[in-house]
Amino acid sequence: MTTISRKFVTSVGKKFLLDVSINSQSLKEKLTFKEHVALCNEILELDYEGIATIFCEDVREFEGNFTKFLKYGLAAVAGATLGLKSKGLRVGLLRAPPLAMFALYLFRKAADPCERNCFRRWPLTTERKVCKAECRVNAAREIVNDLRSEIAKCRQFVNAEKCEKRLNKEYYKWSKKLQKELIKLRNIRAGQVEKVRKKRGKELEKRAKELRSSYQIDKGQFATLISESSRLRDSFSFKDQLYLYHAVLNQRGYGD
Repeated sequence: MTTISRKFVTSVGKKFLLDVSINSQSLKEKLTFKEHVALCNEILELDYEGIATIFCEDVREFEGNFTKFLKYGLAAVAGATLGLKSKGLRVGLLRAPPLAMFALYLFRKAADPCERNCFRRWPLTTERKVCKAECRVNAAREIVNDLRSEIAKCRQFVNAEKCEKRLNKEYYKWSKKLQKELIKLRNIRAGQVEKVRKKRGKELEKRAKELRSSYQIDKGQFATLISESSRLRDSFSFKDQLYLYHAVLNQRGYGD
């Protein structure tokens, strides 16, 4: 596996694990807010070996499996744990990376070189932002098309229905992402992105100020309250609690 491939795996592995951690209801119920934040911070500190050994016991095994699935495609990832009918694929029951992580890897592999080229082509910030947004739109569209075309390959697998279900779920997720990237591109072209970001920031600050006012405490005490209150823990999702916590401290968090 190349250095750039390892870099992509590390990045998308962190993103995948962070998303799972942030959105997990089970973790929210088992952990305190501080423990949940600590777990997210630990994920952000993982290196390539740390990511690889989460999915396989051995780094070489992970790289061997990942390389094979790059060759065979998304259907192989979706169907690998189900068993194969076709001997031609020769994937057997190799341990596949999570489909969501694999799709994200392919997205980054397509988008990143394109985005780097934007820095060389466009000296002006606005033109560069439009170029980068176009890269992400095209990469997302490529993933959507790949997922749609891979569904037919599920017939090669023992349990084609489950394979199709997994691919369809990812297909709908990436279709939504494509729409979001298209909206973001239109907003950049119209000069609206900064306005949207500022509006959202003001809404968070207003929400935090109103809640803090109801408790009649200073900012430091309120930040502590957000991180330790079991009532707030039960009332908010972990993501919303993170948003609120960072808004109080005037920080941009990884939950944004």
